[in-house]
Amino acid sequence: MAKKRGKTTLNKSEIAEDWCFECKDGGKLMICDYGDCLKAYHPACVGKDDSVLTSDIHWICGKHLNLSFFKQI
Repeated sequence: MAKKRGKTTLNKSEIAEDWCFECKDGGKLMICDYGDCLKAYHPACVGKDDSVLTSDIHWICGKHLNLSFFKQI
């Protein structure tokens, strides 16, 4: 948690959903890196390996991946 000009700002991982958007179960989750999206997923539920949890690779959920594609057209 960080303070900014008297306001407390929360880290995205502190306010993101604590259950997988795909299977509705908790556990080790990754959060969509698109803007303010707070959707969280198990790596296995989106076809990723668990190593993505400890990597610096940015990941965007399917909903926002489609949006970013159409913004480029």
